Amino acid sequence: MSADSIVAVVISNDRSKQESMTQVFANLPGFKVVAESADFSNGVQKVQGMAADVAVVFLDDRQDTGCAVLSQLKQARPDVFTFAISADRSADLIVKAIRSGADELLSQIPTSEELLAPLVKVMELRKREATAGGGTIGQILAGYSSHGGAGVTTFMTNLALSIKKMGEVRVCLVDLDLQNGDVPVFLNFKHPYSILDLTENSGSLDPTFLQGTLFHHASGLDVLAPPPMLEDGESISARDVTQILDALKSHFDYILVDTSSTLNDITFAVIEKADKCFLLTDNMVPSVRAMQRVANTLDRLGVTHENLKLVLSRPVEKSDITSQDISDVVKLDVAYDIPRDDATAIQAANRGVPAHEVNPKSPMVTAIEAVARAVTGVTSTSASKSSGLFGRFFSESRV
Repeated sequence: MSADSIVAVVISNDRSKQESMTQVFANLPGFKVVAESADFSNGVQKVQGMAADVAVVFLDDRQDTGCAVLSQLKQARPDVFTFAISADRSADLIVKAIRSGADELLSQIPTSEELLAPLVKVMELRKREATAGGGTIGQILAGYSSHGGAGVTTFMTNLALSIKKMGEVRVCLVDLDLQNGDVPVFLNFKHPYSILDLTENSGSLDPTFLQGTLFHHASGLDVLAPPPMLEDGESISARDVTQILDALKSHFDYILVDTSSTLNDITFAVIEKADKCFLLTDNMVPSVRAMQRVANTLDRLGVTHENLKLVLSRPVEKSDITSQDISDVVKLDVAYDIPRDDATAIQAANRGVPAHEVNPKSPMVTAIEAVARAVTGVTSTSASKSSGLFGRFFSESRV
């Protein structure tokens, strides 16, 4: 198949509908479309076998069977753009079709002109995937602490902002503290959409839907907000989170995840999936002991130590516990030391602005920026240069 052609499969048990829809594809101006037909029994297999870009499913024939086909399509090929066609416009069918995975629901066979916009979207997505080498390229960076007050949200929020400042990279910050997420407060925004919208429409994680759900911060950082209500988090599963992170990896260079302090199935799924997980602790005995238990648990569950980065965060000056003491107990080297600067951290959180705007010379800010450089491979010199080329901001080295 050539790069400028589209493969489509029309799924229906009605031969006349198959032929009409195939003719619409044939008449599309500016596109070369290879369109074939299939019935409900072999539609999914044909979509897979042809590596189709687009599928059209007629629901009028048999609504339940058609919706089942939609669900099977999204499970087998989540990247395929799916049209559902039905003259029935009842609310029940619309909700059922969308939940089954339909990207668009039409009331009748579309004209060639009506197909142009979604097919342009398909072509743009393919071009982005080709530019990215055809695979997921994003790195997942998770932040976790076994106790509150370690500054995880401060660290992850400002790390995301620092990475974004490094160059023309796409950065997304995900607040996965599903009950007590504070990222919207730290960045001073209210957004009508959250991770809950993605989990309720898991069959529609296409680029347009994702971008519509994210909050776009003035810095260029994209943010996926936590659910608006405390009880909403209970409906989100580890599988939902894994699917969302996989989708984000296709569209962002770095995905930073602020997790809950509870090591539940969702938090573990994030840590296991992360390319790097920052484990934050202070230098108090209860905190270090809690981190020791976490490290032991992760070790038993098979999480490689190479992906774990121990961070001494907000150390207490009067504590006589050293970084070496912490390393000996947790059995991980302290990779980064983030100095305590309550004045800057508190003012930044209360104002909802990045810490570097409050005090660019803060030792906390400097330390977080150093982590950003280590993660991305950007040097201090190269970070000040303006270049539109992605590769120029990265070296081969990775922490």
